[in-house]
Amino acid sequence: MLKELIMPHLRAEAAETLRYEAQCRIQDLIYGCIGVISQLYINKYKIYTECQLAETRAEIALMNSDGQEPPQAQVDQQI
Repeated sequence: MLKELIMPHLRAEAAETLRYEAQCRIQDLIYGCIGVISQLYINKYKIYTECQLAETRAEIALMNSDGQEPPQAQVDQQI
């Protein structure tokens, strides 16, 4: 299979990829490297939501430091 590559300079990279996929399959017989990809996606989503939360908290802190109330408190007072 590696001999059939059109670009011979990619053989080492292809061999390393096959080795990694085989190692993942040994560690996780059902999902293989897809399990790793799924876990990375979950981690990415968690980091994204944590960043969003930190940004929201920073905005609230900035509004409070300017003497303004957080947006939710303003909405509650209007009701």
